[in-house]
Amino acid sequence: VQADDLIRRIAYGFGLDPTGLDKATILHRLERRLENRSQRGERALLIVDVQNDFADPAGALYVAGGESIVEPIHDAMVAARRAGAMIVLTQDWHIDPGSHWSPEPDFVDSWPIHCRAETEGAALHPALAAAVDQLGDGLHSFRKGQFEAAYSGFEGRSNVSGFELGLADLLTTNDVSRVVVAGL
Repeated sequence: VQADDLIRRIAYGFGLDPTGLDKATILHRLERRLENRSQRGERALLIVDVQNDFADPAGALYVAGGESIVEPIHDAMVAARRAGAMIVLTQDWHIDPGSHWSPEPDFVDSWPIHCRAETEGAALHPALAAAVDQLGDGLHSFRKGQFEAAYSGFEGRSNVSGFELGLADLLTTNDVSRVVVAGL
């Protein structure tokens, strides 16, 4: 997926038709759309597993072209934040995932070592990490797969305001009815 195409897909996900619009106009209109919607707390941008082991060509499980989605996701995060929409990130975060890791992976149920907690491979891609730093507090992060295989952000947990919550709990308690997903 090309960067401009991803921005268009994110816009469609939030109900905006970007046909014939340039990137700056799409982002401006996306921000306005989110401002109107986020007052009712019904929209969220979910960023999935944009980590070095997936988005960097040197990563353990590199997804071809993964680095090309980082800039448009950054731009969408900035627009969502300006509009007050919820932003959620997920990360593979393996401590000891058992048979999920294998020296002879089958790439179905077992995989090479990847996204080991507290390593560079598990870290967010540097450009996305910069966006997180730029946007500051209020982002929600869900780590999954600490001690077993986990393929969905809904399997992760996060500490939100001192409470351990799952992703579904966070979205439900914030009346989110529409989630736009981008990532790897």
